[in-house]
Amino acid sequence: PWHYLAPGDRRHPVRSMMLAARFAIRMIRRGGFRHENVVRLSFEDMSLDFIVSNDVFEHVADPAQAFRECARVLKPGGVMFATFPFFSDMDRSRTRARLGSSGVEHLLPAEYHGDPTSSSGALVFTDFGGDVFDMLGEAGFNKVQVEVFHHLELGHLGGAPVFIVTR
Repeated sequence: PWHYLAPGDRRHPVRSMMLAARFAIRMIRRGGFRHENVVRLSFEDMSLDFIVSNDVFEHVADPAQAFRECARVLKPGGVMFATFPFFSDMDRSRTRARLGSSGVEHLLPAEYHGDPTSSSGALVFTDFGGDVFDMLGEAGFNKVQVEVFHHLELGHLGGAPVFIVTR
């Protein structure tokens, strides 16, 4: 999963992603990616203007904490653009897996999405339903907007919504 963050100086965006547990947080890897854990971001409070997160939150064991961290590091008026699978026919999000004292506990059959850093894919922890709007509000976001884009010439056939949330 990729998670892009950009600090207040828009001329110098910070690209980050969760690499592997063996890497130190904030360590810069080849390609200029900074290693970050979205549930414990190393950025200062209110230090970022915007966050772009592409298909990350469903792979996080504690997405509510990840949302709180993103809200914490955004400046007032800051914006997060996020994509993640959203099941509009579900009122409540569904936990597929969780972390326990002995590791990953599967509550539903395991589901994996493609992952450029692992041939086995990225485990899906959460299928998001309608309560994701409450989760985002409780995390500290003031406005939640959902857009679905469709542009045949650019090869984007819609489907996955983009959540635009403002602190």
